[in-house]
Amino acid sequence: MLEFYTQVFCDKHYESKTVINVDGDLNPIQDCSIPEVQSVVATAVAIIMFLSFGPGIFTAGYFGKLSDRKGRKVIYKIAAVGQTLQLLCYVITAKYQDIVGVTFLFLAPIIRGVFVGETVLSAAVQAYIADCTTMEDRTVAFGRLIASVMLGACLGPFAGGYLLSKTNSILVLFYVGLSINILFIIYTTFVMPESVNLDQPLVSPVEDDNNKNSGLSSYWSKLNFFATFAILFRARSRKLSTAALPILAILQFLFSAISTPPILLYAMLKYHWTSFEGGVFVSVSAFNRLVITLALLPLLTKLFRKSSSDPKDVGHSLQFDLWLLRVGFAVLTVSLLWMGLSESQGSFVISIVVLSLSVLCLPTLSSLLTAAVDPSEVGEVMTASAVLDSFGVICAQSGANGIYSATVATFPNVVFFICAGVAVMALCLAFFVYPVSSNTDEEGATTNHTDIIQL
Repeated sequence: MLEFYTQVFCDKHYESKTVINVDGDLNPIQDCSIPEVQSVVATAVAIIMFLSFGPGIFTAGYFGKLSDRKGRKVIYKIAAVGQTLQLLCYVITAKYQDIVGVTFLFLAPIIRGVFVGETVLSAAVQAYIADCTTMEDRTVAFGRLIASVMLGACLGPFAGGYLLSKTNSILVLFYVGLSINILFIIYTTFVMPESVNLDQPLVSPVEDDNNKNSGLSSYWSKLNFFATFAILFRARSRKLSTAALPILAILQFLFSAISTPPILLYAMLKYHWTSFEGGVFVSVSAFNRLVITLALLPLLTKLFRKSSSDPKDVGHSLQFDLWLLRVGFAVLTVSLLWMGLSESQGSFVISIVVLSLSVLCLPTLSSLLTAAVDPSEVGEVMTASAVLDSFGVICAQSGANGIYSATVATFPNVVFFICAGVAVMALCLAFFVYPVSSNTDEEGATTNHTDIIQL
């Protein structure tokens, strides 16, 4: 997509009469490497990213509750329609740029965000997994989800680059995407089973009360993204400590904010990496995470986790997830410090490999969040988690890159030390989450919490 954006704004800069013609042929990308074009592209990409996340954040609460009431499949179908419309906007831009300009390029992410953006879609996928798995198997299942994303990160650029080199037409990639979306709609409609029992939908008592509201206040509550976080303070876990849910949400945000520092920019400055080394870095990082989530995580689960409905074994399973989370943040801390202190390229590369182990935090966070709420609240809590993840990504792009930009001339590696400091805070915070048992009397009047496993 970056090449597509570059070509569009390059053509606009030169006011080319050929632009991207009806066949979608691209002019050589080397013609667009001048600083003036790169500056415009960088600004445009930043705006497009904001437009991609913005609408999704405002509609996340509504779609999260909708998935609990109407099922997960409806969210997937809406998302597929949104992505189809987004790709059509790109096709229109590529074929008729001389007529429509770049309007549809900025309209596409808005449409995508309104029709279930990436944030809500990710939450719905994780909610589907939570519906179909037991607590003991959930961490591995979330790990496989992350592994599939990493596999796409490994193979997607290669496949797209191959098609582009053979056809020299960006439109081919868009048509392939449209075909995949159509197949996905057919699959979700006729093949994929619904994970929510629509005869007994997962609607909490609080949601029943909210559904009775009407008027402007009810409409605003659906669009108020702050209301998305209400579940983090409303829900009370019977398996984890009292403050577990807000703490886990904070950890989700912190991980997203500090796990992607400006590694490539720093490597280009200190070790003179080129686009080749950058491409290798992306592929190797994705492959490492793929191996960790597809092989290492299931192995650790098989060796150390107990699968049983016995309350003590449930506590051990939760403790296993918690220790994976703590180890993940510890590894993140060490690898960030290692990056900042590295004086050789070899040491820096090893620190990147070690950083990959921190991916263990992602499936365990998702598993613990779903364990901390009732089944009727899984969709809401995963939506809140996804919104926090989006905020974390935005902070990473603006905060970490802003720090690097301000210190690159004097102390470029300070950003790694700052991120490591935040990782230490997150690690300490993770120890305030621990398993508990709930004992309810026969009338359900009182609930006493006792620690299952002492820290």
